[in-house]
Amino acid sequence: MLVACKSEHFIHYTYNGITITRVDENECESYFYYGNFKEPKDLPKNCFYLYYPGRDGTFEDYLIFSGGKKVTLLYYGGAIPKQVGLDTLFQMKDINSEQAIRFNDSLEAGTLKNACEASIYLDADSITNKRHHSAIHVDIK
Repeated sequence: MLVACKSEHFIHYTYNGITITRVDENECESYFYYGNFKEPKDLPKNCFYLYYPGRDGTFEDYLIFSGGKKVTLLYYGGAIPKQVGLDTLFQMKDINSEQAIRFNDSLEAGTLKNACEASIYLDADSITNKRHHSAIHVDIK
């Protein structure tokens, strides 16, 4: 059984001391914040917001942790994205089909230890990230 997002889930993605906090709300919204936050009152204004309404609403994206403490949310589509505020360490990037093929080949080869899937299906993410040999620690609360 696949478990989709539930209201007010806090999910932490950590790699080499850098954490991205994801907060899922209302079963159709996800917010991604640069940093490790555990309480709603501590969340900063800067974030990436994904809205995926409707019966078929979904998203399947990737977080890529790079040098210089930078993190990229690789946007595959499926949701309506919005950047709130500016953050030089956390950026969103769209991917075209040719780039997606090369990226997926690298994932399947297990050569991208600094990347992990982030989607509404948290159980599937865990299985996929393990298969891809991701070194990113994911903590779901």
